[in-house]
Amino acid sequence: MSALHFKIVTPDRVALEADVVDMIVPGALGQMEVLDQHAAMITSLSPGELQYRLVGGEMQSLFVGQGFLEVENNNVILVTDVALEASDIDEHSVEDAVQAAVKALKDVERLSAEERARLDADLAKQIAILEYNRKHRR
Repeated sequence: MSALHFKIVTPDRVALEADVVDMIVPGALGQMEVLDQHAAMITSLSPGELQYRLVGGEMQSLFVGQGFLEVENNNVILVTDVALEASDIDEHSVEDAVQAAVKALKDVERLSAEERARLDADLAKQIAILEYNRKHRR
């Protein structure tokens, strides 16, 4: 069985580099699966759960933020603003961020279109982190 060489890069670090059998990514248009010999492509990602199976291992997962995925010649590179395991997530801090975004959005008249879009995106990401954490909390 062939494998995909998979690398996740964030602004801070290489979050993962491993050989995987397959992965399910949170594409901007919905979940999609990437397998051995996948056609070359570049696609955008939405915040959500990324699942991957290491060669000879079980399915594992991470929360990934917005970003891009490139597949070419069994090499997969995911560039994202954040990649977190459930154990990395401080639920109280995320809940505080959700409350701060909700509070800021209540003053919609004072916000520029750019500020509103940034707050909407941040709120959606924080809610997705909470959902991921609650699903995988041990």
